Formats: sequence, structure tokens, C-alpha cells
Amino acid sequence: MGVCDMKNRILLLPIAAMWGCTDYAGQWEDSYGVAFAQGSAPTAQVCAEGATTAFSDDKCVTDFLCVNNTWVLQNYVCNGSVQQKICDENATTTVTDGACTSYFVCFNNAWVLIGQPVCTVPLVQSSSSNMVAKSSSSIKRSSSSVARSSSSKTKVSSSSVKRSDSFQTWIGAEGSPQVYTGLDKGGSSGYWFDFNDHEDGGGSMIEWPAPLGNEYAEDAKDSVINFCNGICGTAILEKGVMTYNPFVGVGFNVNVPSASPSAADASSWGGLCITYSSDSAPALELGLGEDVERSIGYANPYAPLSKSSAGTMKNLAWSDFKQPSWYRGDVKIDGKKAASQLFSVKFKIQSSTGKYKFKICAIGPYNGGCPETCI
Repeated sequence: MGVCDMKNRILLLPIAAMWGCTDYAGQWEDSYGVAFAQGSAPTAQVCAEGATTAFSDDKCVTDFLCVNNTWVLQNYVCNGSVQQKICDENATTTVTDGACTSYFVCFNNAWVLIGQPVCTVPLVQSSSSNMVAKSSSSIKRSSSSVARSSSSKTKVSSSSVKRSDSFQTWIGAEGSPQVYTGLDKGGSSGYWFDFNDHEDGGGSMIEWPAPLGNEYAEDAKDSVINFCNGICGTAILEKGVMTYNPFVGVGFNVNVPSASPSAADASSWGGLCITYSSDSAPALELGLGEDVERSIGYANPYAPLSKSSAGTMKNLAWSDFKQPSWYRGDVKIDGKKAASQLFSVKFKIQSSTGKYKFKICAIGPYNGGCPETCI
């Protein structure tokens, strides 16, 4: 269901959800809030409950209401056009229609559907979801850990939303910051993280086309996904003191059942499909967690991808993932075994020093409907 469809259904939603702080208010406070503040102490009175005020500049008039000692944006008129506040950013609500209950979250001043409706009769699950939630991950060498931060704003409770038990192909153009793997049983896996070669002595980094971060995590990729219709950037590879080619990459965890990522059995996926573009030949690598990866000398099973500036799609069975040829260790792990204890999926660019543009447009299970090219 798109944003326009959601606006058409807004009359069904509780009126109470129309009140509270929004990101618009936060942005306004950053620029103009000091003009209304009456003191720097935490208990200072900013405004009188229920009072109204307005701010005007050359183009716009913005109306505010005092709620809980905070000026909250109500609507603004710019060049004769009124933009009314629809809902509070990250607020949640439900709509019950017959035997089904749909869950929604407020995102960019519009109600967005979360996953599939919860019904008393089975529903056919779709291949994608518009779930909006906030979190992110960071990576150490080739394993990753979820970065969590608290917020006073309303968050979506994963326990109240029914999700598919299968891997839903992630399409970047749909704008979701999360890949739904179907392996975390309502957890918070699937948020994109990035990694680099700094711990190995390299100086590589990813140059992003939009600022990272949201109110929950400073490295969240929401803005990048919205800007690119996917995950895109420029890999700036710098060898530093390493004796091998430098690298950077992005990836996502497949299972976060509690406070930290863990392995899960992804054998049923059959493999992976991916739609991408890259100025340098990348690879899809199967993350196995720090302990396992250390035991195999970080020789993770991977599948090579070809360079493609225009964009292409690739289907990879688990048997296509193999450990690198340089590995001579005793512990052998092929693609099928790695899939049965999968920790993360990583898109890795490793090449000579230089700058290489890349974009991930879609990723999903084998034959999961990844589009033939990027949008």
C-alpha cells in the first residue's frame, strides 16, 4: 500500500494520533526554537499548554500549538498551499476491517502499512513489505553487532506485528530500511551496516550520497536508501599498510532474536538473488560470526560477481559460494554448510586503490524475483 493510499484511509485512524512531536517540529526547533525558549533549565516553561503561535518568513507561515511544554507544528502555508500534519512521526495505530487488523506507523507525515494484516484466516504473503522501523548495525572485521539507542518517541513493537516466515525480497525503490529475512521471528535483523579494512591496516571508506543517521542510530542508512532507491555510494579504497588489496562493503544480519545477532539456518532460501551495479567486480560473502570466521582464517565462502556499470541481476545457488583458493586450513565450509549457520550477508568490494561507484537495488532468496536491472 503506498503513501497516497494511506492518506486516503486516514479518516479511519484515531484522532488522538494527530497530536505530539513530529520530525517537522524537531527541525523547526533546531532553527527557531531558541526564540520561544524562556530559560535554559530543564524545568523552564517554554509555552503555556494549549497556546498557539506562528512563525513567518518570506515564503511560509507556520502554525504551532503548545503541547506538553513544547511547540508542536500543526500546519504550514507556503505560497498559498497548506500542508497539514497527518500524524506524529513513529506513532503507531491499527485499522480493523472484518477479520483482519492492519498495523501502521507514521513515516514522513504519512501512515505506512507495517508488514501484512493479521487475520483469523490465512493470507497469501506478498514478496515485499513497507515496514518502517529504526535501527542499524556496525561491523568488526567480518562479524557485526546491532547498535541500539533509546528514544522518547513511540517505536513499533515487533511483537505486535505478524511477519512472513520466508525471506521477502528487498527492493530498494520501496524505501524500507530493513531486509525481512523471515529468520528472526519478529526481531530486528536486516538493517544495513557497512564495514571496511581499518582493523587490518587499510584506509578504505565509503563515501555516501546523503548524510547517515536517524534518531535511533548515527549510521542508519535510511536517507541513503531514499536518495538512491537502494544502497549506493562510492567505495574509496586505500591499501595503507596491508599486503593485500583493500576492501569495503555493506551487509545485513539475518537473525537478531534478542540483544545481539546470532546464526540461523537459511538453507531453505536455496541461495540468493541480487540486482546491483558496480564499477569494480564485487562479491557476495556469507558472514559466519567472529568465532567461526576466526577458526577458518576469515576465508568465508563467497560468490564472485561481475563488474556492471549499467546494472544487472544474478541468481546464486548455495553451491556457488566457495572458500577462496588461497585458503589451506583444515576447517572446510562450503556454501551449503555456511547457509545452515548463516550470520550475515555481505556485499564486498575488494580491489586496487581507487574509487568505485556501486549500488544494490534488490536482494532476496534464490529465484526470489529480483528485477533484471536497477531502477
